[in-house]
Amino acid sequence: MLPQSTYPCAQLAALTTAKLYNLLQPITVSSRSPRASFTNWGRTFTCTPLAIFEPETDDQCALVLELARREGRRVRFAGIGHSPSDLACTSEYMLRTIKLNKVLEVDTEKTIVVAQGGIILNELNECLAAHGLAMSNIGSISDQTLAGVITTATHGTGVTFGVMSTMVLELTLMLADGSKVTCSEQERPDLFKASLCGLGATGLILAVKLQVEPAFRLKEEQNTIEFDAFINEFDDLMCAAEHVRFWWFIQNGLSEILFFYEAGLKIDTVDKYPQYTTEWAVPLENAQQCLLELRTWVENEYADPNGIRPHFPIEIRFTEADDIWLSPGFALPFIANFTAGAIAGITEILTFYPLDVVKTRMQLERGKTSHGLVGSFKTIIAEEGFGRLYRGLVPPLLLEAPKRATKFAANDFWGKTFMGWTGEAKMTQSLSVLTGCSAGATESFVVVPFELVKIKLQDKNSVFAGPMDVVRQIVKSEGALGLYAGMEATFWRFDVVKSRIQGAEKVAGSVPKYNWTYPALATILREEGPAALYKGFVPKVLRLAPGGGVLLLVVEFTLGIFRKALGPPYI
Repeated sequence: MLPQSTYPCAQLAALTTAKLYNLLQPITVSSRSPRASFTNWGRTFTCTPLAIFEPETDDQCALVLELARREGRRVRFAGIGHSPSDLACTSEYMLRTIKLNKVLEVDTEKTIVVAQGGIILNELNECLAAHGLAMSNIGSISDQTLAGVITTATHGTGVTFGVMSTMVLELTLMLADGSKVTCSEQERPDLFKASLCGLGATGLILAVKLQVEPAFRLKEEQNTIEFDAFINEFDDLMCAAEHVRFWWFIQNGLSEILFFYEAGLKIDTVDKYPQYTTEWAVPLENAQQCLLELRTWVENEYADPNGIRPHFPIEIRFTEADDIWLSPGFALPFIANFTAGAIAGITEILTFYPLDVVKTRMQLERGKTSHGLVGSFKTIIAEEGFGRLYRGLVPPLLLEAPKRATKFAANDFWGKTFMGWTGEAKMTQSLSVLTGCSAGATESFVVVPFELVKIKLQDKNSVFAGPMDVVRQIVKSEGALGLYAGMEATFWRFDVVKSRIQGAEKVAGSVPKYNWTYPALATILREEGPAALYKGFVPKVLRLAPGGGVLLLVVEFTLGIFRKALGPPYI
């Protein structure tokens, strides 16, 4: 652990300035040295400070701060300088931490490591590997100091993995007066939260206690998908593995998806290559809208002979939400996000529900569709009145909130359950597939009764008085399981088949024409041809595209209201 300081604050004040200069001389970089100037890692910013100090002990750090206090100078802390900005640049004093690079303690049983803040991740990773340990999630670049990745909330990718600052259990800081303090969730929690992504403003990070884990290897899989499909399946894709990363190749409209699963494979090396990048953090609820707007901007730039040609490709990564004050992953409370999503979903339903009614009518129509999209609208309004376009609206409205809750809760429940049954410490590829299938089946179990009631009411020949009348009559004639007719069709993309099964009238003593998924599918193909499976495709697409836009706009607007109402630090 860290040694006790030789110079308590009172003794620092007693030192003469001449004595301070004498004590600091061994760690002061000569003005003739190439190290007397600072250039960041990306070579985009350079500065020549009044003095650069490279301390090797905590006492020497305290001496630097005391000299700065006496001379009214500011001190900037710098490690490798990985930040692409001029954050570390100064014309006053600079304290480089690269010689504060020792591993102080390794506890293999508790999987905890304590290291000085100036240690480079490459060195820390080598030490951890020698003890059979590893950090849970790291970024693309390991040529950074430990304190640097913490104070800038550097991250890797994975919706269940937070920024690297979330691995920190405890910090030891040196404050501006040269005193040392420790902080954690239990001790000085406000200082702890402020320092984890504090850009060095709260003090110099002397030591970091990190929660690590047993060493592991990852298996990488790559798939290519068109950009539009990528946007439509965004929520499912980002959860498809422990670590998911997208590379968006703008020039050809494709996205390369990289899935990383825990595995026992080993590779020898990966070639280095130069990159020139800029990074932005976007709230997850705005990600799809951001990418769509970015595509529009890029298309306009490519249409201009003098336009900008973006970096190739654009990389998209994910992190779990956290409660670190300045972290890009700092999130609103779950209830705020859940409520915003529910309000957005209800707004989308109210706006585009008539398209869903028309889709169902077209899917229930046997033989060749005679009206088409516009004709179906006209016929319904002329023969049944405008209000018929909203018949069956109550079930999807009642479904919206539990559907969203079920989607996330089921994924979390089954993931933890299967990991517990198998004894796995982390999610593997096979468990990811099993979890996704189980969560989908759970969601279908909640959704199908609402869908069935909705379709019964949307049918032109419907004789039901309302949602509860549908439920009463089906349970009375078919039992509770009758509410789950067509459930197996939801496991596959057979929307027409599902509608036919759920819309079919049950007559006592006879077998319904559309009863089970595959027999119903065979009947439709035999009598109407493959094209019948795409009935209602146009209204469904017309609802999905603008509907997604409405969802994103309403979510963003609602979250903005919540942020203002809650105040700092949510604003």
